[in-house]
Amino acid sequence: MEKTYVTIIAKRLNFDDIIYMSYLIDFKRKVIFTMEEEGFSIRETAKQFRIGSASVSRWINQI
Repeated sequence: MEKTYVTIIAKRLNFDDIIYMSYLIDFKRKVIFTMEEEGFSIRETAKQFRIGSASVSRWINQI
């Protein structure tokens, strides 16, 4: 029953169309470098590059 409920919610929220991106390490470095050089916040950086804030946060810890 639980799985059916989740499936109904996912379809209602249109999760079937979610696209996951895989970014190259060079792009990740460019994002972090730009953030540091420009003094942008994570949110500002994400907006500048049109990516998610969670991705930027994760990359800071990875790189």
